[in-house]
Amino acid sequence: MDHIDAGGVPPEYSTGSGGSKSTDIAAPSAELRIANDVYALVLHDGKVDTDALAKLEKESTPDQAAAGYFLAGRHEIEQGNTKTARTYYESALRLQPENVILLAHYTVLLLRVGHREGLASAEHAVRVAPDSADAYAVLGAAQYASDRTNEAIRSWKRSLAIRADPGVERLLAKAQKDAAAEESFSENQSSHFTLRFEGKQTSESLRRAILSTLESQYDELAQMLGHRRATAWPSFFTPIRHSST
Repeated sequence: MDHIDAGGVPPEYSTGSGGSKSTDIAAPSAELRIANDVYALVLHDGKVDTDALAKLEKESTPDQAAAGYFLAGRHEIEQGNTKTARTYYESALRLQPENVILLAHYTVLLLRVGHREGLASAEHAVRVAPDSADAYAVLGAAQYASDRTNEAIRSWKRSLAIRADPGVERLLAKAQKDAAAEESFSENQSSHFTLRFEGKQTSESLRRAILSTLESQYDELAQMLGHRRATAWPSFFTPIRHSST
């Protein structure tokens, strides 16, 4: 046993490559076709013309207006304004709710800023376009970020079967390493602690002894602080890694 980590939220699994259960997938390769006049109308002096966007939605076709909102959203991402970008992307999707390119870019944005809605958006993209490599690529990213590693592996394999992509290949290789590492974990629980062991060398008696000690220390701390209600305390997740060397 090399160390014990404690906290109110389960930590991410570590892998031999030092990775984590989050990923920063690149933006989808597919882009909306945006006419030059839309560029000129929406962007001026490095800024989005909101009045022009409103006029575009009122006077042009839905696909042109959606392209304008997409352009505005992409510009705001480049400026680091993710909240504003999300608003623009959602306006584009309001006009074209089943545009897989919009859905893929929107999903990537959600994943990058940590929004849980990213998984639902990715699943919708796959339903809309079951033959889209980008849709499966972002679905894999969303599943991986949600600790659904095996599902992510299947999605990325499906994406690569549709279209080769070095970035997706790297993500798939990382997920496969993580899946192999996770198979070596075992788990023991008590009222307030979950111990996750890496490796098979730790005896069951030692595991029970560790849990017993942790529970004893927990009770002593509760008495010292005067909080006996279990509901007032977080449930701790404590990974313990055992090295066979």
